[in-house]
Amino acid sequence: MRFNLQIVVLPFFIAIGIAANIPGLKSDIPELEFTPIPESNVPAELSDPTGWTPLDVSDPELDLNSLKDEYPEINIENLRAITFKCATTTSSATSTDMNTCGYVLERQLAAKRCIQESAFGTKCTTSVARGTAGIGVCGFYGMWINCRYAAFLAAYLIPKCTVNGRIGGVIDMGTGLKIVLYRST
Repeated sequence: MRFNLQIVVLPFFIAIGIAANIPGLKSDIPELEFTPIPESNVPAELSDPTGWTPLDVSDPELDLNSLKDEYPEINIENLRAITFKCATTTSSATSTDMNTCGYVLERQLAAKRCIQESAFGTKCTTSVARGTAGIGVCGFYGMWINCRYAAFLAAYLIPKCTVNGRIGGVIDMGTGLKIVLYRST
């Protein structure tokens, strides 16, 4: 028995196209539009190999129990590879704006990937920017981290690096990927 594939498949694709335009069926979360981070906004500490502090897995502020519940693929050994460095100056982003960026990553973009999409230049891409602050990822083209996990690590770094209401810093994942907390404007 032969059937005409056009008769069966074509109405299916038409129905999908119509359903895609029905209000309420689309996600309320906008697709991420990544932009390269300008050279002047990338913390100089990003390329400095000295002064990195290992993530203290015994720090109660890290809340490993909630981390294990939310990210079962993460183990203690993965966390031991993470280091961070503060890059706070008087012209750094405000901690209020940085907390807003973290909130957006955690709440609105949690299911998204924060992807490094800049093949040239700084090799850093903005994941979210609000007011004076931005959180982005740096590394090889195509590297990514779950945005909610990036928000978790940023939330850990913000109080450690905040000085007089200003914040800047870098988290090195130990895989070639870095999360940067920087001044966006």
